[in-house]
Amino acid sequence: MSDTQSSSGRVGFCGLLTILFIGLKLTGYIDWSWWWVLAPSWVTFAVVFVVLFVALVASAFESEKARARREVQNMREISRKRFEAGR
Repeated sequence: MSDTQSSSGRVGFCGLLTILFIGLKLTGYIDWSWWWVLAPSWVTFAVVFVVLFVALVASAFESEKARARREVQNMREISRKRFEAGR
């Protein structure tokens, strides 16, 4: 087996917190709704989704700005050519 594996197989902080909350819920130490017991998992997914959405929107705006810049450059080039042709 290779010493350089891409996955470490470890559970992150949110995973440990979720496991802890599930254990506490099943043993009766906490009387929370299952929504809150599983909150570390779904909050993590929600944060990742929001970050990806913001990145997508920012990318779309940047693409639109670049397209508008190219259009302005093309219009200037056309105007310059017409001006030179009219001399």
